[in-house]
Amino acid sequence: MTGSMMKAMRVRVGAVLLAVAACGMCMAQGQDTAGCAVQKGVSTCRWDVFQQVLASAHTVAVRPSPRDQFTETQLRKLVGDLGKNVGGPEQKADLAVDVVAVSDDGIVVGPGDQPLAMLRVFDTREGARKLVWAEILTGQPDRPWASNVRAAINQFQARFGKG
Repeated sequence: MTGSMMKAMRVRVGAVLLAVAACGMCMAQGQDTAGCAVQKGVSTCRWDVFQQVLASAHTVAVRPSPRDQFTETQLRKLVGDLGKNVGGPEQKADLAVDVVAVSDDGIVVGPGDQPLAMLRVFDTREGARKLVWAEILTGQPDRPWASNVRAAINQFQARFGKG
């Protein structure tokens, strides 16, 4: 394998592991969770199923964070750009969205991109949070958090042709 193939493989394996962790390790093999499924320990989210879930949703919750007003503001704007209403604190929302940092083990080997942030969308209609999409941003680990948030949102929006 060439160096670029190895780099792509590491990024893909890391992304898969992150998605599995986001879905929860307790899911049974093959259990479909509204767009994401686990087969042989590998989590896969289907874009077409996610689009259907998104189309049927009316309200989207954005978890407020007093320490990270920038991310909350960016997610509220994203929800509006998707044509959805941001659910209030007392309102039951159809979906929930957040952006989380991918844990950094403090070791960076070489110039290869690392998983930095993950934009997650959960279906909350049945009372439980079921992961329906995970958008993983990779890049150089020396970027500021605000840049990672904006880049993850831009990457997600580019799938809709609205980047």
